Amino acid sequence: LSEHLKLSTSFSPVEIRKAVVLSNGNYIEARRYLEQQQDEELHFTEFRNWMLMSYQGKIKELNVLLEELARYPREKLKSFLGYGTLVIRYCYHLHLMPDPEIRLEGKELEFIRNFSKFVHHGNAESLFSLFNEAIYHIERNANASILLMDLSLQLNRLLRTPLVRISPE
Repeated sequence: LSEHLKLSTSFSPVEIRKAVVLSNGNYIEARRYLEQQQDEELHFTEFRNWMLMSYQGKIKELNVLLEELARYPREKLKSFLGYGTLVIRYCYHLHLMPDPEIRLEGKELEFIRNFSKFVHHGNAESLFSLFNEAIYHIERNANASILLMDLSLQLNRLLRTPLVRISPE
């Protein structure tokens, strides 16, 4: 299986080895895993850029990025937004527990650790709702450009919401 994947794909030997192990030798599952990894890597880069621009309120740069995202096929855009809910969940878990089990590494884990400072009990539920609503509207053929810009503006407000700690008295 490893040899066939090396010959038929452009993935690194490390990625192929991981796919073979995770798929228990199932060719279809190994290919699916490799394709998913490729999408998640692309999702990570674009998601990180989107969150930074949204937080900083860089409207011109956001507009360029969002126009590119809006050209995604509907299923790919839903997958991208679903990746956003996963990131929010990881950030919230990291905020609640000092060392949760997160299956990420490298730049992605570093981003999650940094981004988790902005996801807390005061805004996590709203962030989940925003992403889930966006997925719902994309499924129903909403205008992706308008939806993503609206989402970005709401993200700007929510990510800037300070964590209010209630002191026990």
